[in-house]
Amino acid sequence: MDISIAHRMPKGRSDDTRPIMVRFAARQIRDKVYVARKALRQSRCHIYVNEHLTKSNESLFRECRGLWKNKKIAGTWTCTVLFMQSYFTMAES
Repeated sequence: MDISIAHRMPKGRSDDTRPIMVRFAARQIRDKVYVARKALRQSRCHIYVNEHLTKSNESLFRECRGLWKNKKIAGTWTCTVLFMQSYFTMAES
């Protein structure tokens, strides 16, 4: 079985429909879904696959994404919010 549990979340202020939260039985299955979500972005259906982060990790990730957009770091990942320092900031040191 690939899905451990799935349930609907309460509708948010900007949600048209109630989001569905899914917990996968194995990390490998989750990783396959995350890779396949790129195809969903290119289709016209309105299905979005996002990682559910705690408030503190979400805030940290948002800050890292801002640094990435300003080319201060080379990349960000949500695997407990990792970031990689880019050669731009290393060159300034």
